[in-house]
Amino acid sequence: MLSVELHPSARKELGKIPTRDHDRILAQLSALEHCEHPLQHHRVIKLSGRKTDDYRLRVGNWRVKFTLRGSVIYITEIENRQAGY
Repeated sequence: MLSVELHPSARKELGKIPTRDHDRILAQLSALEHCEHPLQHHRVIKLSGRKTDDYRLRVGNWRVKFTLRGSVIYITEIENRQAGY
């Protein structure tokens, strides 16, 4: 089981997201918590070209970028897909 922590800037960005998308993101994060490893979730990919274990979760038009620290998912960014690339 994993746990989720949000960086303060990610928490602030999550508060700006429309309610419908906000709820979808929280539902996907809850599903991610029940996995043994982030890659078991079908919408997660490992980001290449990084030295750390950085991943991206796709939720509709939103991208949730996070780092795996032991059994803690530390969310660093939540951004619209247009700005996420």
